[in-house]
Amino acid sequence: MGKGGEKLVKGLHDGQRDAIIKHEFYGYNELEKHEDKSFWHLILDQLNDTLVRILLAVAIISFMLACYDGGVDIDKFTAFVDPLVIFLILIVNAMVGFWQESNAEKALEALKEIQSEQATVIRDGTKIHNLPAKELVPGDVVELRAGDTVPADMRVVDLISSTLRVEQGLLTGESEVVNKNSKVVDDDADIQGKRCMVFAGTTVVKGTSICLVTGIGMKTEIGKVHEQIHMAAQSEEDTPLKKKLNEFGEALTKIIGIICVLVWIINVKYFFTWDYVVGWPMNFRFSFEKCTYYFEIAVALAVAAIPEGLPAVIALGTRKMAQKNALVRKLPSVETLGCTTVICSDKTGTLMTNQMAVVKLVAIGDTTDSLREFKVEGTSYNPFDGRTHDWPTDESDLTFIGLVGLRDPPREEVFQSIKDCRAAGIRVIVITGDHKNTAEAICCDIGVFRPGEDIKCKSLTGKEFMGLQDKRSHLRQSGGLLFSRAEPKHKQEIVRLLKEDSEVVAMTGDGVNDATALKLANIGIAMGIAGTEVAKEALDMVLADDNFNTIVAAVAEGRSIYNNMKAFIRYMISSNIGEVASPMLWVNPVQLLWVIGLYVGAAMVGVFIIWYTHDSFLGIDLSGDGHSLITYSQLANWDQCSSWKNFTISPFTAGAQTFRFDDNPCDYFKQHGKVKATTLSLSVLVAVEVFNSLNALSEDTSLLVMPPWVNPWLLIAMSVSLGLHFVICTSHIANVFGIVPLGLNEWILVLVVAFPVISIDEALKFVGRHGRGVAARCSRILPKPKSD
Repeated sequence: MGKGGEKLVKGLHDGQRDAIIKHEFYGYNELEKHEDKSFWHLILDQLNDTLVRILLAVAIISFMLACYDGGVDIDKFTAFVDPLVIFLILIVNAMVGFWQESNAEKALEALKEIQSEQATVIRDGTKIHNLPAKELVPGDVVELRAGDTVPADMRVVDLISSTLRVEQGLLTGESEVVNKNSKVVDDDADIQGKRCMVFAGTTVVKGTSICLVTGIGMKTEIGKVHEQIHMAAQSEEDTPLKKKLNEFGEALTKIIGIICVLVWIINVKYFFTWDYVVGWPMNFRFSFEKCTYYFEIAVALAVAAIPEGLPAVIALGTRKMAQKNALVRKLPSVETLGCTTVICSDKTGTLMTNQMAVVKLVAIGDTTDSLREFKVEGTSYNPFDGRTHDWPTDESDLTFIGLVGLRDPPREEVFQSIKDCRAAGIRVIVITGDHKNTAEAICCDIGVFRPGEDIKCKSLTGKEFMGLQDKRSHLRQSGGLLFSRAEPKHKQEIVRLLKEDSEVVAMTGDGVNDATALKLANIGIAMGIAGTEVAKEALDMVLADDNFNTIVAAVAEGRSIYNNMKAFIRYMISSNIGEVASPMLWVNPVQLLWVIGLYVGAAMVGVFIIWYTHDSFLGIDLSGDGHSLITYSQLANWDQCSSWKNFTISPFTAGAQTFRFDDNPCDYFKQHGKVKATTLSLSVLVAVEVFNSLNALSEDTSLLVMPPWVNPWLLIAMSVSLGLHFVICTSHIANVFGIVPLGLNEWILVLVVAFPVISIDEALKFVGRHGRGVAARCSRILPKPKSD
């Protein structure tokens, strides 16, 4: 080193004064603190859902009407039951969401834990040991030793030992330690190519060196990741399924609003009374009580039409995923995983074991003698006192005795997992920081590329990808893709372009270099064992066993939850259309809310706890934003079940006297007979709703193929619903609901009249399956139209 080097070794001149001046200009060597979301902000986030807001509005209106009715008798108290149940559902849903998302921003805090707290600095030619790392400024000279965490981005200016090796995999994704030196490199070199630089948060594995601080705080590579994580968190958008649910909620709101207003308007004539004077109506009087009564009915119809249990479906799915080692941190990620179309996977620690293993040994001379000598040398040892030593002479004048081939072997289950993903219509894109040739060999081994496939156009470095004129066309290629020597900015660009191309992206990773892309993806999945705290805190889901196969199992579970949601909506809508669209004035609001409570509170539980096999969901394509939760044909089919319900209850309400249940049929023209007719209608309605839950087991599979006992929870829920209704019809509680007990023959008739709803749905399923089969055969026979 020359005079400049001697000056550099002394460090900052008048170090304390220079440091203070530079602190004023550059700030301190620490990451910025961003304001966390407040408690109330997180709570309000749980209400950012169309269906939840509808439920909240209806619950508030119902509660206000219940308060207006007043009174302390039991029939008045029942008016509070429905709004309280809805409030309870919303509170539980908010608590689950709050608990899972309250720690979402800890990724930024985890980054700070990576930073070194102390450093050995040379100022004015004097070593300052244990200087707080936050007081470092650009221009400081730092001494690094084996075991140190690099406190800032620094330029290596001198090697005290013969080698300097740094573990920087958590930042760059490289699976091996990197040799550093003081040779100058080009300014546009990628992070992996900057061998003369050491970066904040990385670890010195071997050697001692003198380094010059070039970047601190937010100007370091980790600082850039910190800022990118924060920006990604601020720009989070709704998941694909949440968008569909919001669209469904908006459409449902309009339908409910129109029907309820019509019901209220149709009964406006009952709001007024008048006297006839000389043949003309005079002295009009407005009845506020009747106006309120019919408004209560309209609100009850709104409650009947809204699937208030839907938010709970996703929450219950998180428990099943946790049992499969997929720990959900953010509630929406459950349904998003089921819609995944692309998995962007890191290689190190995800597809590979991240543990080097010997695959080949080559020795000079006679193999047997060489191996014996190698064994003796390899098993000998030198007493060591545990302190850090530098022995530069030990790495010179060595004797070459052979070569050992090492590799990071792939996980045993990866090959089958990638094959399952391909069968499920999910593309696997590998993004790694390793060398291109190494990454290509590994991707061929694990099945990302098919045997004999030309991979020249499918394997690029991050820098080559950024230089493409049309990046989207490259990403649209079928099959697997590989990006090597990828930096954090490259991963972000890949994820961003995929999302803009309507792909649902799941990103896996375990290092700091993955954190930003994890945050940007539709769903971030990190390794629970090998993953850094930064990656874990930035993501939506953690794989507790670091098993890539767990992702496939989680996708199957996500698709199961997606279909369970469709089953739940199918059941609720088919049940609710009848209540809302038909003239329901034969029941009072308390009776209507009782019906809702039965199939929402009991039968609903069994509907969406449906047991599906792993393979059945991997073969179903739920991808893309164009896949609708509900179609018009489904609505038409569901209305048929509601039509049967309306058809079966109308004889009881219009002419109950046609059925001979009592000794004296004329009793049905009396008030008691009207109450009996209402009881029969209400009982048929409950029975139809319970039997209709069997139809929701599958959208097109017959009960002969998927029998009810595949889901014993549903059978239990059905029994509970019918049992509760039987109890109220045979006890003193019946007076509260304005009904009377029924005889054995009447109960039999109720079941007989309600059961055909299953036959109707079976017929509709048969027609649907037959129609799709014909359409599929026609598509294979008819020639495809030529594109222009």
